[in-house]
Amino acid sequence: MCVFACLFFFSNSVHSAGSLNDRYTFLPLIDNGEWVYMAEGAEASLMGCSGSCPRNLAIPERVDGIKVTAIGDGAFEGVPLDNVTFTNNLLSIGSYAFKRTELKLVSFPSSLESIGRQAFAENRLRTVTLPTSVKEVRAEAFGYQLDRKLSHLDLGAVRTIWYRAFAGNALTRLILPASLTRVDERAFADNTLSRVTLLGDRPDLSSAFLDN
Repeated sequence: MCVFACLFFFSNSVHSAGSLNDRYTFLPLIDNGEWVYMAEGAEASLMGCSGSCPRNLAIPERVDGIKVTAIGDGAFEGVPLDNVTFTNNLLSIGSYAFKRTELKLVSFPSSLESIGRQAFAENRLRTVTLPTSVKEVRAEAFGYQLDRKLSHLDLGAVRTIWYRAFAGNALTRLILPASLTRVDERAFADNTLSRVTLLGDRPDLSSAFLDN
């Protein structure tokens, strides 16, 4: 059934949740009794569970036969979770999608391209491994894990790391991949870094590591 509300959102957010776009549209919010989602053509953006979510959350490959390619902005924000798994249809995770959910473990699919602002901020993650498909990590995406125990980070082949994306954690060593072209101010601020290895040409790192 279609919930009697429409969500005002960016017209191509199914493809790039959490990004800024020029055109806007209304899409109906659909509740099928298990999941809440929006659909545009042959692709869906998941917006949450119909009722209570299980703490071990498995994102479906399809809803009502429609391929899930995005997690919408704020979809599971504040929902208590232990871990989440994704399928290889997923292209983007929107802003605030899993903020403050108490997540301890997350495994990203090899299809994922973009992680939105504060998407996994203020959780309980200890390790983050990005697949080589991820091109950008937006502002504060993994910032300030609640117990400050995020100590292992594999950046895969990321190209762009936004403001404070990994700030406020317990990183001590870091390898920056050759793919990296941009690192924003304070991207890794407020950690305990003692060693940083750069594999490629050096982007501007002048303020990326403040307060270490």
